[in-house]
Amino acid sequence: MIRRKVIEYIAVLLLLSPLLVINIRSSHAWGDDYAGYLIQAQNIASGHHYYETRMIPQEYMPSYAPQYYSYGFPLLLAPVVKACGQSMRALDTYISLWLVAWGLLVFAWLRWRFSFFTSAAFLLIVFVNPWFFRFKTEILSDIPFSFFFTLSLMLLLRRRELSRVGLVCLGLAMAFTLGIREVGYIFPLVLAAAICRSAVLASLGSLSLAEWQQQLRTDGLALGVSIAGVLVANVLLFPAPGSHLEHFLGLYESPDHSLTLLANLDLYTRLYQGLFSHEAGRYSFMLYYATSFMLVLSVLGFIQLLWSGAREWVVLVGYALIVLLFPYSSQGFRYLLPVLPILMVCAALGACSIRLPAGVHRYTAGMAFTIFMLLVNVRDIRACHHEQDATIAPGPQTESSQRMLEYIRSHTAPDAIIATTKPRAIALYTGRRTCLIPKNATPAFISQELHAVHPDYVLDIDRLDRNVAAAYALYDQDSVVWHSDSNTLYKARVWPSLYR
Repeated sequence: MIRRKVIEYIAVLLLLSPLLVINIRSSHAWGDDYAGYLIQAQNIASGHHYYETRMIPQEYMPSYAPQYYSYGFPLLLAPVVKACGQSMRALDTYISLWLVAWGLLVFAWLRWRFSFFTSAAFLLIVFVNPWFFRFKTEILSDIPFSFFFTLSLMLLLRRRELSRVGLVCLGLAMAFTLGIREVGYIFPLVLAAAICRSAVLASLGSLSLAEWQQQLRTDGLALGVSIAGVLVANVLLFPAPGSHLEHFLGLYESPDHSLTLLANLDLYTRLYQGLFSHEAGRYSFMLYYATSFMLVLSVLGFIQLLWSGAREWVVLVGYALIVLLFPYSSQGFRYLLPVLPILMVCAALGACSIRLPAGVHRYTAGMAFTIFMLLVNVRDIRACHHEQDATIAPGPQTESSQRMLEYIRSHTAPDAIIATTKPRAIALYTGRRTCLIPKNATPAFISQELHAVHPDYVLDIDRLDRNVAAAYALYDQDSVVWHSDSNTLYKARVWPSLYR
């Protein structure tokens, strides 16, 4: 039995191995969420306060990002940053390893319910996918968070079978999941709700006193360890000013939550279908069938999940409501990534529930379906492979950007403040303090909001964000001190600042 399982996991690892070698990049785009994580990882690696990001606090664009991120993902990055510095190739490889580890975990979860073939087929369809080959080049917390989210969910669903050590592991997994993202609070809340439900059933006589006490000991231990882990991390190990949860909840201000929910439901339905829609060349006619079929299977399977009484649906619905009510939905499918394994379970349940015509063998039909879905991906995966070394992403690693960053490091004072639409990336690569230029604002609004800070310089990068930085510099009558290619550095007029 053990030997068979080892063989299965080796086979799955081989199926996922392309994720470790295809599209490992040595460059990164300008999107600067990753830069914030790397700055905090450098702080942890060097023993400094992890929340010091060199970015001037701002409240005029709350949807941009928090002042600093939770400690979890920077802590995971810290060993790689300490050993390899800012090497994008090393960081891409590291994220790819997390993706493969998550894939193995998802396979283990699928294997609880389905045969090896069904589990491996759906894992292959979803993970060996052009979307993942591209997304794993982003140094973001989504994939490690999804790993710990899945681990916490697996342990939570099987907590009645766990020993005390297993329950402690469940509590620690929930605590660290929460340490990566605040949405991880969903697990302690689900566990607390389960305790309350058991108390109500015991009071109504539907649950015996002995059963109630056993459940209280089980759930209480896991919840207590989780709460203790959060307190130790936030009070003793990684104390920081302010509250991440307060920032997170503050983003839910919406004029009409019902409209937000409906609009996001439509958007994320299309994004889920988009996971299976790629540049397919001669197979483009297959896209309509692939995207529609996966959606139908998932809906059928979700109905089966509800009907069977499986507890996954509680987490799926709870997490989906958190995402669907969130008014900022410009990040694509990544916000739904943690519950993708549950959607895979739904799709597999839907596939297994289909009655095939007489004479059609289920294994043959499943093999045909898997090959059909994989053919859609071939063209885009090959493109990723050919582009990985030949293409430098339009970001900090291009020649023009390197000249710009070197000029800033050499010709600006160490305590200079630079206003830009990519403040964390500029702070990472130059060591200077930065402040945000909101990309969807008028020059007058920007000038008013930055008056207290008044930066020393204004940086227009590659004409990003519709030249908003250049328009702001022109409005404030700033003078050009350096220009190369499409990068321009302006010297700001002298104003008093609260941050000197």
